[in-house]
Amino acid sequence: MDYGGWYEMKDMTEIFLEDIVFITAMTPTSGSNTVTLRYIRHFNTIYLQPFESNSMERIFTNILEWFFLNVDMSNSI
Repeated sequence: MDYGGWYEMKDMTEIFLEDIVFITAMTPTSGSNTVTLRYIRHFNTIYLQPFESNSMERIFTNILEWFFLNVDMSNSI
């Protein structure tokens, strides 16, 4: 990631990477599953507080209500 390329492990030829965007996601670390600072330095870190049950219910209820009010059921099988 630092120098624009990696190596093919079979024959150790260099592979150059251009115009690539890395997107990652992870859950909070637990036990010995840690990510090194050497790797994390390449990314922005964003933390989201977990939603409460009533918030999740309201979000998904609104999404489902919108979907079922706007879906065209005449084209269904």
